[in-house]
Amino acid sequence: MVVRDKKGRLVKDLKASDVEVYEDGALQKLESFRLITRAGEAEADKAKAASGDQTKQPVVPEIGFSAVAMVFDNLTPDSRRYACQAAKAYVNENIKSKDYVGVFALGSSLAPVQSFTRDMELTKKAIDQVETTAYNTNIKPGTGQDLLNKAEKLPDLQDPSQKQFALFQATVVEAFEKLELQRKGLATVNGLAAIIEAQKNMAGRKAILFFSDEVTITPETGAQFADLTSAANKANVTIYTVDAAGLRSESQTTEAARNQRALAERARNRADSGGLILGQAVLKDMEKNESIVNNSALGRLEQLALWTGGFVVSDTNDMAKRLGRVDEELRTYYLMSYATTNQNLDGKFRRIEVKLKRSDLVVQSRKGYYAASSGASFADFEAAAIAALNKSGAPLPVRAMALSFPQAAPVARVPVIAQIPSDAITFVEDKAAKTWTTDFRVIAQIKDREKQVVKNLSQQFRLNGPLDKLAEAKRNGLNYYREAELPTGGYEIEIIAHDAPSAKASMHRIPLEVAAEGESKLSLSSVIIVASASPAPGNRQAENLFVVGDLLLTPNLDAPIRKSISKQLPFFFTIRPAKGGAAPTAELEILQNGKPLAKLPLPLPAADASGRIQFASALPLDSLSAGGYELKISVTDAKSAVSRSASFTVEP
Repeated sequence: MVVRDKKGRLVKDLKASDVEVYEDGALQKLESFRLITRAGEAEADKAKAASGDQTKQPVVPEIGFSAVAMVFDNLTPDSRRYACQAAKAYVNENIKSKDYVGVFALGSSLAPVQSFTRDMELTKKAIDQVETTAYNTNIKPGTGQDLLNKAEKLPDLQDPSQKQFALFQATVVEAFEKLELQRKGLATVNGLAAIIEAQKNMAGRKAILFFSDEVTITPETGAQFADLTSAANKANVTIYTVDAAGLRSESQTTEAARNQRALAERARNRADSGGLILGQAVLKDMEKNESIVNNSALGRLEQLALWTGGFVVSDTNDMAKRLGRVDEELRTYYLMSYATTNQNLDGKFRRIEVKLKRSDLVVQSRKGYYAASSGASFADFEAAAIAALNKSGAPLPVRAMALSFPQAAPVARVPVIAQIPSDAITFVEDKAAKTWTTDFRVIAQIKDREKQVVKNLSQQFRLNGPLDKLAEAKRNGLNYYREAELPTGGYEIEIIAHDAPSAKASMHRIPLEVAAEGESKLSLSSVIIVASASPAPGNRQAENLFVVGDLLLTPNLDAPIRKSISKQLPFFFTIRPAKGGAAPTAELEILQNGKPLAKLPLPLPAADASGRIQFASALPLDSLSAGGYELKISVTDAKSAVSRSASFTVEP
């Protein structure tokens, strides 16, 4: 707990009798209360002298250190420059010899730029490196919806295919946009969660300085974002957030309000002209405006900071000055404890409120915790899904897959994908409110050969919409996509699909072998059977694993291939040649029941700028009768050979 007076000065003279702690409204009995300080020797001497005064709580010099993780989000160039200048000023003016500082950058994943160190020269070099990092351009929320609006307004020309093609392109961009926003939100959540986990067992005061100018959290990732505060509180990590956009000319809340007024004006104009007040275009604009509200950087940053006992630095171009308060709070704070009167570990959130008997003071403390045992998950929806699995009958019709893509570093990117059809989802209708809601959970855990969980990729889908859009929602179903980075080894991915309203659940177990040789040895990705291909958006992300040339490929998750619909078997894989080694060669083989049916060489293209070879092609299905098959790809160079296979089923 940090206490300040009305002028912002730290208060150090409180007694236990000045404080009351409430849990869910019930007064709790304090078992300990003391002031911790890491001030200099002069103040430590004063602390010893003051300890004889029984009217005040003794000041206890803290034994240990501060561990501060500086985390830079995927910032725009201007925001990155402001943030790095503030971070260097903070290091120069506040970090002491005992403090550890780590520097991390978020892009498509978490990048440790400098591990925790007491060498501040290394820290400043790492911040300089962050400042020169390229900005990873992201799609602005609503881009696809804007294109749909324009396409829908096109007149019905003599050639209707023009409008149909425009609608098709807009739909592709909108779908890609949603996936990219979800991916970016997951990168933020997973990156911060990894740092919290790393700090969990550290001694001393622990904090995260999170610099961001746009926190993108979709409805699909909202539950994981909320769990971050619980994880931080359990690990005793305080998060201080910085709106790196500085002094905004217009707040995002103001922008949303301005957009809402414009929508209202458009609706009035439609009504005056005898048109529909809520047409498709207006609904799309309302969804776009909701995205602006939900992804307000300041709102998300405040949530992270205030619920972990920190504060947010915003609406200023002088971040360094306000960051000085972080150092004060890391060195001087009250530490108190109590044994809760509610011993039922039900996994529910318990709200904590600290009240001071002195009205002239302002208190800053954590807002609560989840009442779970030390081995329980932070997210109560995970426990509920596992419990439902033991009671559920028929399995849910969910298709899932895990793939492996080698990288230049000695780790592989592992996408875990699931398709949830609408008949596996309960859409709860509220006739009075004219809305529908869903609550579907995907619990995904990656376990190593010793059955230890190495990654948790769970996600909760709490979605809602107007009843007149229910048919469209049911057509689309849900798409789950999460990624992990794994070293070489054998793994098993356990996926539990849980439909909360119906209490139905089922499990999938997927074995996965990961070969992550980096650039030292020839490596091959999983072989992917392709379900469909569409034009990749012009502003696509370069690191998207499923973009090949100008196409965005969608994997087939073990669905049968019907010859009456498709005459070809499209497939795709990625090769990473050994650095400095001979050019690899590849061979394709079709097998049935382990017996080879056909074999042919594949003409590989040259490696791209990142060092990978992407190969996408298709095989005719004319000669294959109904049944199960194996598509095997073998790759060799002068020193090594590697092969991967994918199974597929052909139907008439």
